[in-house]
Amino acid sequence: MSPDTEPRLVVVGVSHHNSPVQVREALAFAKLMAGIAPRVFLLRNVNDDAPTLFRTRWALSWLRGPMTLPEITRLAGDEPAAAPWRGILPLAYLDAGDPVGARSAYERALDGGIAGLPRTMLWLTTIGSLAEAAALLDDAVNAELLYAELEPYADRLVQWSFTGNAGSVHRLLGRTAATAGWNDRARGHFEAALQRHAELDAAPLLARTRCDYGEFLLRGSRADAPTARRCLGQARLTARRLGMAGVATRAERY
Repeated sequence: MSPDTEPRLVVVGVSHHNSPVQVREALAFAKLMAGIAPRVFLLRNVNDDAPTLFRTRWALSWLRGPMTLPEITRLAGDEPAAAPWRGILPLAYLDAGDPVGARSAYERALDGGIAGLPRTMLWLTTIGSLAEAAALLDDAVNAELLYAELEPYADRLVQWSFTGNAGSVHRLLGRTAATAGWNDRARGHFEAALQRHAELDAAPLLARTRCDYGEFLLRGSRADAPTARRCLGQARLTARRLGMAGVATRAERY
């Protein structure tokens, strides 16, 4: 339960039998709900004697909106568990229009080498974020290394958070391959990502992939120009409809 949930419903839910024990439990719930803060959740574990507060750092509230750069910076500490936040931080700087800060955060995230990134359940999230940053910062050397790390997971999807998904790993392989100058590989990965996202009927992921692919094709031969402009036009229309301002802005440049 979050603080946006009607507290009365929680109290009613745990005290509907009206026994003395459940009444006491309901009062404990009510006391906790009265002081609960945003992004803090009430957790009722059946193996525990009392409810507890669950302060999650990973569940982002859709109603609250995206996290701010200072918030991400604060979470991107030096401890191993903060590696996913350090990977995302360069993208946050780029979103804020600060390429210098992005470059610094990117170099810090890779300071221990790609092989040194903690192999936790969020490893793919970290590698995916850094692959995105490598493409945006045009880092061909690390793009090659990140490509090698991502390739075994080409058929998977990258989860950024409970509410955010970066789509098929093929999309990131396309971006890193393009940055490394492997154009034939990049083309194959982008087309595989488009197919995967179409199968999922995932309009936001299709828009992002079409934008990536369109930008890539515009750097190629004249023969690719019609396909590039079609991809960018489709990306622009979908992004506008879905409120994806970043993708819409990119697609409108061409």
